[in-house]
Parts: sequence; structure tokens; C-alpha cells
Amino acid sequence: MFRLRDVSVARKNESDKLKDEMKTLEHNIKILTKENEHAKTEISNMQATITDLTEQVDTNLGAQEMVDILTTKNLTLEDQVRKLQETADDLVSFSII
Repeated sequence: MFRLRDVSVARKNESDKLKDEMKTLEHNIKILTKENEHAKTEISNMQATITDLTEQVDTNLGAQEMVDILTTKNLTLEDQVRKLQETADDLVSFSII
């Protein structure tokens, strides 16, 4: 009879211990679920930031290409102006002689 009572008490203690452990695990699950939701929100915000920054980089690359094109055209026009000025100077010097 004592043996049955000892087994019953041991099982009750084990059951109580498992219930406490289960409550702790449930609490941890709630905390982890909140952290997971927070992380998902952060990821979403970071993805939006990455998209925005990518668009800015693309825009800046396009602007840099435009600057390069305009710089090349400006240098070409400066060269043409120099040549025309030389031609004009030559024509003036020939007309004086």
C-alpha cells in the first residue's frame, strides 16, 4: 500500500513538474512569436529601404551616364570651336596680307 502511494506521489510530482515546464515553454513560445513578428517587420522595412536605395543608385548611374555624355559633347564642341577660331584667325591673317 505504501508502495502504491509512493508511486502515486511520484507521478503527481512528475506531472506538476511537467505542467510547470509546459507553462514555461508556452511563455517562451509567446516571446519567440513576438520576436518573430518584430523580425518580419524589420525585414519588410529593410527590403523597402533596399528597394529605395537600389532605385536611387539606378537614378544616379543614369545621371552619371548623362554627365559623361555631356562632358564628351562639351569637349568635342570645345575642340570644334578651337578649330573654327584657328580657321578664322588664318582667314583674318590672309586678308591682311
